[in-house]
Amino acid sequence: MKPKTKIQKVVCGFADTLPKLTNDQFEYACSKFFEKMCYRTKNTAFCLECGSDIDVNKIHRNKVECTKCNSTLKVTTTKKRSYDSPFFYFAIADLISNDQYDFQVVRIFEFRKYHKKGIEANVYGSEVCQNWYNVDGKRVINSCLITSFGNFQGDIEIRTESYWKSYEVSPDLYCKTSKFRPEYKRLGIDHNLKHLTLIPLVNKIRCCTKTETLIKAGYCGAVNKCTDNNLNKFWPTLKICLRNQYKIKDSSMYIDYLNLLEYFKKDLRNSKFVCPKNLKKEHDLLMNKKRKILQKAEQEREKVRSEARRVKIEKNQIEYTRNKGVFFGVAFSKNDIEIKVLESVQEFKEEGDIHNHCVFTNEYYNKEDSLVLSAKVKSKPVETVEISLSKMKIIQSRGLGNEASKHNKEIVSLVKKNLHIIKQRYSQLQKTV
Repeated sequence: MKPKTKIQKVVCGFADTLPKLTNDQFEYACSKFFEKMCYRTKNTAFCLECGSDIDVNKIHRNKVECTKCNSTLKVTTTKKRSYDSPFFYFAIADLISNDQYDFQVVRIFEFRKYHKKGIEANVYGSEVCQNWYNVDGKRVINSCLITSFGNFQGDIEIRTESYWKSYEVSPDLYCKTSKFRPEYKRLGIDHNLKHLTLIPLVNKIRCCTKTETLIKAGYCGAVNKCTDNNLNKFWPTLKICLRNQYKIKDSSMYIDYLNLLEYFKKDLRNSKFVCPKNLKKEHDLLMNKKRKILQKAEQEREKVRSEARRVKIEKNQIEYTRNKGVFFGVAFSKNDIEIKVLESVQEFKEEGDIHNHCVFTNEYYNKEDSLVLSAKVKSKPVETVEISLSKMKIIQSRGLGNEASKHNKEIVSLVKKNLHIIKQRYSQLQKTV
């Protein structure tokens, strides 16, 4: 939108005078964001930087030198012929002021790299967002429009923030020449910040001295990944790391590792455990150990559930035999169709599993007025038939997915012709009752 207030007009005036990215800044960002790669198959390979072919015999330990662009490449085995990198955000912080306003501005640049065989890689880098912070706390957003997917589009202009649209972008990297206010520098904020937004971090530091300690020690990843609860819970552990000058390369994995140590009741104040030389190896070791424990516990629970199901089935079988035993042995056939009464609860389960319907889960074997039969064609189950004993008629005949099969009419006709057999058995049951 067009600038309306005085401060917005001043910001737009300053924005027009901001310098573009220099070649050194552009190259610095690219060197940090993009890894130089080579794609190979069994017999061929090519450089993703210049697109030229590479002799596979020159590849050694997944590394190779491209003779055309003189790049050292990391080799990946794949059949892909192109690769588009994810988006990266490069930030430049600067101080701009006049007689009335003193701004801390954070400029965000979006970077992405496109690779394709036979074509030189194309790097896209452009400014997408500017956050202007005045000393009195007022903030002006001069940015491209951010979409609901988190992407930027359109031109840079004055924007307003909403619940659904936040323009506080977390940069992946700050430029080395970034300038910050002296009060921010005293809090440990400098160009080494990663994945943290400036003013929310300042507010967090002012509320939590532990955050300030971690920022000054270079533990930006820990600040980013740690919730307030985790920070308080693992604070003694993090102090051990600071004392031993331990570098946390993957903060997310490290927090998971500490949770695993806590699960196995290890000493979280012992540098032997909390400062592993190979974090991934130790993390995976404990993770696999915990997975086996959980699997064993699940197997035990499944055994208990299976035993409970078995006892229930046996109990239901006794009840089913007492109520419907008089019908056991009833069967009739015509050509390839065979129909018989289900004689056990287990048969109900098998019928339900085969046809994926609810004859077992809804406990049709407990229905007093229902008799359930299984229809087979060439010894293959095709439908389950339910008969009402009081009305002596077919309630339903369903096959796979609770749908009628192509043999439905023949099955229904055969059952109707033999209902007198079921009626005779039912009469016997009524007399015994």
